[in-house]
Order: sequence, then structure tokens, then C-alpha cells
Amino acid sequence: MPAPDASPAKPDPEVPQETDAHGASTNTAPARGGMLKLSTDGPAPTPSPVRIVQSDYLALLCVIGPVVGWCLWLAFDYFGLSLNRRGRTLDAGTSPIFLYLACGFTALCLPLLYWRVASFLNTFRNGVQVIGRVLSVDFYKDRGTVVYAFEHENREHKISRGIHKSARTRALKDGQAVVVVLDPENPQGALLRDLFV
Repeated sequence: MPAPDASPAKPDPEVPQETDAHGASTNTAPARGGMLKLSTDGPAPTPSPVRIVQSDYLALLCVIGPVVGWCLWLAFDYFGLSLNRRGRTLDAGTSPIFLYLACGFTALCLPLLYWRVASFLNTFRNGVQVIGRVLSVDFYKDRGTVVYAFEHENREHKISRGIHKSARTRALKDGQAVVVVLDPENPQGALLRDLFV
């Protein structure tokens, strides 16, 4: 007679899960490396600037802009590349256009990146955590949009945010329960916690 199976019983998919006001499950959410408890207890964790750049499309563009600008300048000035178009040659030795572009991208993008990261850090520092639900996730090539909803002070809010395609953003699914971090003074700036920590 075979020995009885001693492995722990798997949860019954027919058993109803705990849900929030939106009908989303508050028990678990998929995450890298396993399942995490959706918890809104205590202060929000501190977000990582690297995660902000990886997940937020505007922050990523603010990093890419100066890098591309300076790479172009190096390619044309240091390596001597040139552009030939309609019989005209353009290179960094005769035209400082690539230096101007690099400086312009840097002057524009770095303050914008600083503001973007600082605003995210401020939201997490002063914010409260609530349970929300992903309404839709759409991607086109490397960029996408996530729409999510949550309730705060008996009012429902719906947010649409541009995201960059990454392992974390690809894991978002329609109807998924998520933890939203929001500044009570500015609920429309609410962020999906697990994309940035």
C-alpha cells in the first residue's frame, strides 16, 4: 500500500479570497521570487532611484537623452565621424551642433530627472498605502501605460501612468490587486509601490 502524500495541501481555487472594495484579492500578489502579502501597514518603503528609472518612462528618457547626446558628440568629435547629405559634409570640427545638442539635453534632462525622482521619493516619504486594482496594462514596443484605481477618503481615483517595459511592469495583469502609495494632498500623483522598491 503506497504511503500517503505528506506534502502540504494546495489551496483550493474554489475557496473565495479576501477582496477589497474593488473586488480585487488582498491576499497575495505575484512578485519576483514568489508571492508577497499585500500589506498597507506601517510607512511605505523607500523607493530605489534605479527602480524609478527602470519603470518610469519619463525618468528613463531623462537618462537616455544626455547619454545619446554625449555619445554623438564623442563619435563625431573624437572618432571623426561625419555626415554626408546632399553633397554637404557636417562634422564636429566645422560645426559644434553635437556639442550644443549634448549640452542642451543635459541641461534639460538632468533637472527634470532630479525633479521626477525627488517627487517619487516625497510621495513615498509622506504617503499612505492603500489597496488598489490594475484596470488595464498596454504596451507598444518598450513603452506602455498602466491604468489603476483606488479609493481614498470615500472617493475613487483612477490614474493612468506611462511605464517602461521591464520585468516588473510586464508582471502587471488586468484586475490584479496592488498596493498604491499616495500623498493625501495629491492623490492624483499616486504610485504603484512594488514598481519602485
